[in-house]
Amino acid sequence: MRSKENEFPNLLLLPEPLAFEFFWKFAAFECALKRAKFRTVSNDTVTANWDKFGSDYEAVALQTPSFRRAMEALVQLNPLCQTVNEEDELDWRPVRRGNDNEVQFALRLLRTIRNNLFHGGKYARRPMKEVARDERLLSAGIDVLHECYRLDKQIQSHIQDIVQLAA
Repeated sequence: MRSKENEFPNLLLLPEPLAFEFFWKFAAFECALKRAKFRTVSNDTVTANWDKFGSDYEAVALQTPSFRRAMEALVQLNPLCQTVNEEDELDWRPVRRGNDNEVQFALRLLRTIRNNLFHGGKYARRPMKEVARDERLLSAGIDVLHECYRLDKQIQSHIQDIVQLAA
């Protein structure tokens, strides 16, 4: 039996329902991407190919006002990614767009939110207590996931399969 003094502390500073909703929807969408053949296989390992999805759906997404609003809200919030500074310490920097189209960049930001939250990225040199901003990032990420879901009938079908399996 574990004593309280030996228990791992709760580091989640966000409302659990919001964090759970983001994680569940992100995981389900990523699973559906792989099932819908938006995937990359390397050394017998499969990963979701978000860039292919962003490329394939760029035109229709940008013509959809609700998608554009969700995407622009996420880009404006500009989630940061971890880096290592000149002193070899963990630090933060904006995500660079590189050669991504607008939709691919929004999906990169979505993955940055997931990485920061899931991999404990909010604790580089010091905990970053920006709970209100983090809540806005999660909500914006959920909005982008909803809009991506609406773009592809096959993705919708795969996610419905996941929901039925979970029930």
